[in-house]
Amino acid sequence: MRAKKTWILICILTLLSIPGFSLNYGEALQKAIYFYECQITGPKPSWNRCEWRGDSCMNDSVLGGWHDAGDHVKFGLPMAFTASMLGWSLYEYKDAFYNSGEMTNMENNLRFVLDYFMACGSGNQFVYQIGDPGPDHAWWGPIEVIEKKMTRPSYTCNASCVTGQTAAALAIGSIVLGDSSYLSRAVSLFTSADSVRDDSSYTAASGFYSSWSGFWDELMWAALWLYIATNDSSYLTKAESYIDELTRQGQDDPRVEFTWTQ
Repeated sequence: MRAKKTWILICILTLLSIPGFSLNYGEALQKAIYFYECQITGPKPSWNRCEWRGDSCMNDSVLGGWHDAGDHVKFGLPMAFTASMLGWSLYEYKDAFYNSGEMTNMENNLRFVLDYFMACGSGNQFVYQIGDPGPDHAWWGPIEVIEKKMTRPSYTCNASCVTGQTAAALAIGSIVLGDSSYLSRAVSLFTSADSVRDDSSYTAASGFYSSWSGFWDELMWAALWLYIATNDSSYLTKAESYIDELTRQGQDDPRVEFTWTQ
């Protein structure tokens, strides 16, 4: 593996040494956003550029959202983290999206997944997963026909990890997309997550997308974005109060990874 990585690095460095060679970051951005259009499920939107995809999983309890990479389960926790990352990039680099001509595509994709979260409900009735990861992971085929092969159960919970992470994604979306309905749902989900402070009902994704470090990081993440979205200092106070609860990398190491697993 190390030899392979070294060879790839040599190839990249060789390309960079060629006179006149340059990296097209605009194209890289376009393809990165296009990736999410390939992951959509439910009714295919008219703006979707993925010509080889069609409507899929039209009998899911909640339509829309992204399926998971090579699998077809809709896992709420990593999906919400991903949505928050896309929203954060739009918050920080809006001019770059305009200048590259990708603003509309970015907004379409972000709104698509946030609308899915809105349809998932809130609190005790929040749909955090659709699809059984065991049989799904064992089957290789197009998502457009998966319902002919297996049922797609729906799972609900009030676990703080997934409701908190979804609250963060919606709070960011309310800022960058200017949609107050996202903010209202973000407040509702955060209130539930902060009240419950428990992940025991988050079970169906176990072994695939577990909440490895618990819920405190999701509560902090959501509180910070709610503070930015509302300018209500009580959210900042809450975020600061969670610091001592965060999981560390090693007993005495104060560093914390920034990843959906932490």
